[in-house]
Amino acid sequence: MAALVPAAQAQDYSDLSDLSDLRRTLEFMGEGYASGYVQPLTDAFGADMHGGLFRTADTDDGFLPLFPINIYVGINVSGVPTGSLDKTFVPPSQETLSDGTEITFDGDRAPTVFGDTDTPSRDEASFTVTDPDDGSEETYNVPPGLLDTPIAPLVMPQLGIGTVFGTDAQIRYFPKSNLSAGGGSYGEVSLFGLALRHDLNQWIPVPLPLKLAVQGSYTQFALENDFEVDNRVESQEVVSASGWAVNLHASRGIPLLPLTVYGGLQYERFEMDYSYTFNPPGTDEPVGIDISQTAANKTRALAGLSFTVAIFRLNADYAIGSANNVLTTAVGLRL
Repeated sequence: MAALVPAAQAQDYSDLSDLSDLRRTLEFMGEGYASGYVQPLTDAFGADMHGGLFRTADTDDGFLPLFPINIYVGINVSGVPTGSLDKTFVPPSQETLSDGTEITFDGDRAPTVFGDTDTPSRDEASFTVTDPDDGSEETYNVPPGLLDTPIAPLVMPQLGIGTVFGTDAQIRYFPKSNLSAGGGSYGEVSLFGLALRHDLNQWIPVPLPLKLAVQGSYTQFALENDFEVDNRVESQEVVSASGWAVNLHASRGIPLLPLTVYGGLQYERFEMDYSYTFNPPGTDEPVGIDISQTAANKTRALAGLSFTVAIFRLNADYAIGSANNVLTTAVGLRL
């Protein structure tokens, strides 16, 4: 019964603990089911990834007046409240795998990756797998959710360097590491991003009460999970993602106080590709699953407050997005 893999392993989900089990969980599913299961994860990561790109519109905002290069080093944490993410979805009623095996879903809805982490009973939702060789059928439980958290966070180290002709750069980098947050693990995560920002006030002939800047960014992200094959543990890139954003933002310092009010409008796009292969029992032919998704959020408007004392800066903002809202906080040092 070659294609029984998604169901054969699905009899016991008791050791699935968090998002580091994403690859193993996806092995229980056909492509259509998996797409609905992970879409909220794509939405959350996309919205988080484009948070915290700026904290002021002043490109010359350094601490040392005579120092020719302004530097900012900080940690940014963006989080999407999971109340805005789908906790359940309606799977396809039937899927046919590459070897002809049919998987039929029975039930109204099933948990997404952010859904209930308790395995649904078979009365609530189940898979029925039909063997293409002899027509025999077996019924199994559907996978539970993997993340039970009120907010889906993403941590991003940031380095800002400027300013040359009113233009500065911001780099985001996270070496391949196991990332845990919100009580769960994200598996092995790596991140690289680059943003360029340009001062607009220098091109406006009259003084303005606000600092204005325009910015563009590009980010790449990857998630790897360990899995066992032929009695050895290997790592596989389950998720590869990239996205870009452009924004117009403004800021104004509050007189006599170490505070700056900032805000902006942003357009963004983020895409995630899920890919994994596995060998069904009884066959040497691997089954490959490839899913490409686009995050739901396309635009956001945000407002925030930055608190600066000497070289220390703390900022927080809240973005209202077209699909998901995002809370961002950051702490850093500026020179």
